Amino acid sequence: MPNTFKIKQPRDFGALITAPFTYIRKHYEVLGKSLLYFIVPLIAVTSILMTQYFTATFEMGMNPEALETGGGLSNMFSMYGASTLFSMITMTALAALIYTHMKLVANETFANSRIAVDHIWQGIKSNFVGILLISIGIFFATMLGSLFFILPGIFIAIKLTLVTAAYVLEDKHSISDAFSRSWHLITNHWWFTLGLVIVLSILIGLLSQALSLPFIIATAISGFSGFTDPNSAGTIIAIFYGFVTSLSYIFYSIIYLALGFHFYNLVERKEGEGLRQRINEIGNSANA
Repeated sequence: MPNTFKIKQPRDFGALITAPFTYIRKHYEVLGKSLLYFIVPLIAVTSILMTQYFTATFEMGMNPEALETGGGLSNMFSMYGASTLFSMITMTALAALIYTHMKLVANETFANSRIAVDHIWQGIKSNFVGILLISIGIFFATMLGSLFFILPGIFIAIKLTLVTAAYVLEDKHSISDAFSRSWHLITNHWWFTLGLVIVLSILIGLLSQALSLPFIIATAISGFSGFTDPNSAGTIIAIFYGFVTSLSYIFYSIIYLALGFHFYNLVERKEGEGLRQRINEIGNSANA
């Protein structure tokens, strides 16, 4: 059966929201294995560090005297710094994973059944540092813009939404080229991209809330059951928030996929690369 799900094609707003779920359904095996091998271990470390941070924060709230010694405060900030670092590493690796897979599928480098975890690993290794530098650059550019009454920061952040996608999907060897590419593609499509980011953020928020619901119920039940030890309660709450916050990173796969589809959507609308490719395929089939 021919593959009718094309990546390189124009899509309307609704199609950009639903395309990631179709993509995951079609490629769940390799994506699932790659997430398990490369992302879940990072999530586990991040979850542990976040649990330690939330525990330290809770203990500081329950024991204000610890502020006088400074030891508790130092531990809290060190855990916060470590968890933030691993969060950044996790998000960087996740972006590299998703966009590497999309590139292999979009360029038809391999048949889907032949895309292996090793191919994804090679993409993560080759793109990790570049994506990390891009994330840092976007952060500082957005912060600089936000110094001027916030709105310029929002404008810059949306204009740079597709930098990572451009860097990986088009093999941009220069980070500056990826920045320029995103800026160019989103020109005249800024409001559309803003709306897409808002809807995706709301969607991820709802999915994260759904994930946390069982833990909220379990915590409430333990409270009604006479669970009064504040230290034990703080530990449970810390584990809950650390686990849910870390695991919710998986949902960002949906955002990365949607932005990848949006990247190809804008490329098609402005340059029609996929249309030319399909015309060539038809011509080659006719000549065969």
